[in-house]
Amino acid sequence: MNNNPVLILFAKKPVAGEVKTRLSPPLSANQARQVAMTLIDESLDNACRHWPGPIELSLWPDSDDEFVETLSKRYTLAVSEQSAGNLGDKMYAAMAAKLANHQAALIMGCDVPHCCGHILQTAFAGLAAKKNVIGPTIDGGYYCIGSWAVDENMFANVAWGTDQAFAQTINSCSHCEIEFDLHLPILRDLDCYDDLVVISKQCAALQSYLI
Repeated sequence: MNNNPVLILFAKKPVAGEVKTRLSPPLSANQARQVAMTLIDESLDNACRHWPGPIELSLWPDSDDEFVETLSKRYTLAVSEQSAGNLGDKMYAAMAAKLANHQAALIMGCDVPHCCGHILQTAFAGLAAKKNVIGPTIDGGYYCIGSWAVDENMFANVAWGTDQAFAQTINSCSHCEIEFDLHLPILRDLDCYDDLVVISKQCAALQSYLI
């Protein structure tokens, strides 16, 4: 068993018209796709510079993509495909699979490229110290979740994409005796154009998409 916590970066396959749709308008479907690609690239670069353990990129609905293949070679990391089901099903399946070979796993979205190295290192250190960790977002969701244990009901009764997702996840996990010892700083994740404007001030790679 690997003693280092593993980081699993969750992303949607960058297909025009299917990713970052809330950016259109004012961006075109292809521009939104370009934003999604930049988010994945920046998230991987950030993770590879600051996460001390293994890293994996997990795609949905599949990983058959030339851009993703290029990234996997550039960063020398594993690429997997997310399971079927809702977000909770996907996260549970990914964590359960990794905990078979790693003592802890952190799932993180690619919508927070401005997540600083200190936050990633804090999350790693927390998991290494046998603490469960979670990183809330300003809209009531969360950008990462990490644990030493999983339960098939840990994401039950969570209304994904709502301002209740964070609180409901905490509640569901608590019923499964999974408590979060470490709450990371609150971040803004990139969903709509207003988010792009704000986050681009911290992530220069996104500034070219402003109109």
